[in-house]
Amino acid sequence: LGIFAFFNLNALLAQNRDRIARLASDAVGRQVAFETASVGFSNGLAIRIDGLRVAEEEHFGKADFLALDSAFVEVALWPALQRRIEVRGVKLVKPTIQLVRTKKGFNFSTLGASDEKPAEAPAEGGPPPMALVVGALSMTDGTIVYTDRRAKDGLALTIEDFESSGTNLTGGGPL
Repeated sequence: LGIFAFFNLNALLAQNRDRIARLASDAVGRQVAFETASVGFSNGLAIRIDGLRVAEEEHFGKADFLALDSAFVEVALWPALQRRIEVRGVKLVKPTIQLVRTKKGFNFSTLGASDEKPAEAPAEGGPPPMALVVGALSMTDGTIVYTDRRAKDGLALTIEDFESSGTNLTGGGPL
């Protein structure tokens, strides 16, 4: 039964790749694309995403804001069945992150922002809205490219082989 469910989940991810990318784009507020997504199991349900790209806002440049080889997202199964997404961990492998600062601010300041009206509260007795909790985030073999365009000559800094991690990531606002 487990093997059957495993293959069905992979087929479901493949069939809904465009829809998942569209939902991610709506959540992030930018175009999101990925090559493949597949399911595995570790301490819960694990999703591997390969070739992930998050687009940059046009006025900051043409390079992607985020591009990475692979991301691994571990989700707690029981809370997901109760309409709560508890992400136990997110691991980014070989990400390249473009940070740009202009006189108007940073390129990441609008991540998670949306022009859409907030969803209305569910009707009495209806299903609760989805909640998201991220337990841990780690980044390995990353590259951060920082560009400051405020000065006449500007500033460019590249950090390679960047590694970072954090735990208990919660928040009520934009990313």
